[in-house]
Amino acid sequence: METLIWFFVIIFLVAIWGFISANRLTLKRIHIKIKDWPEKRSRILLLSDLHTSGRGFRIKQVVKLAQSTDCDFICLTGDLIVRRINQEKRVAETIKKIANGRPTFLVWGNNDYNHEIDRQYLYELLEKEGIVVLLNSRVKLGQLTIGGLGDPFWLKADLDLALSENVDLLLSHTPDPIFEVNGRAKLMLAGHTHAGQFCWFDGSPLLPELRIKKAFAYGLRNYNNTIIYTTSGIGTTRLPLRYFCYPELVLLEVTPE
Repeated sequence: METLIWFFVIIFLVAIWGFISANRLTLKRIHIKIKDWPEKRSRILLLSDLHTSGRGFRIKQVVKLAQSTDCDFICLTGDLIVRRINQEKRVAETIKKIANGRPTFLVWGNNDYNHEIDRQYLYELLEKEGIVVLLNSRVKLGQLTIGGLGDPFWLKADLDLALSENVDLLLSHTPDPIFEVNGRAKLMLAGHTHAGQFCWFDGSPLLPELRIKKAFAYGLRNYNNTIIYTTSGIGTTRLPLRYFCYPELVLLEVTPE
């Protein structure tokens, strides 16, 4: 009986630890030099995988940290909303607070295509607030050309359409399209993986498919003349827990090489 009690105590403590880790939000700063980058300096605030209903402690932290971080523009790489109905207006309002009047660009993630979500309504709300939704398309911001893909998970990505002209920055929900970019983007930003969410002590993902070298599960890499950063994102999936893998906002400072 005593052994059983200790077992449940340990399980409880491990769950509490995972919950605390899932809410231990950090701001990661990265400086990248890229050949022929068209701006003298670009400060990009990257967020991904909010998985939010617009409520809760974690998203309040995100809004506060995003608003207090100086940047030139903001990029969100999908999975904005949780799988619940009637949350679109609240989520759009949250993203408006994150943007805080700054240029903001986003692409859809696999969860944003859930049938319970009125994505068209969410799109209209975001566009009304000046948030640019990129769907296999490009837009100019100063000297930068920014492209965005439809969600690769649901086969909505059209690389040939999005990259019919080379771009400086490419947004994608998942890192998978990196294999087909072929140098047509100088920098690619992605999310989706949660960096594993459940990881070993060294931060490597427990899931075998994320441990392989070409998974691009987390961090900064260079592949075939394109620099890619995959963020651990902010939210969680299935269980509200993280182990040896923490949520982050990322401030990338990009300058010419």
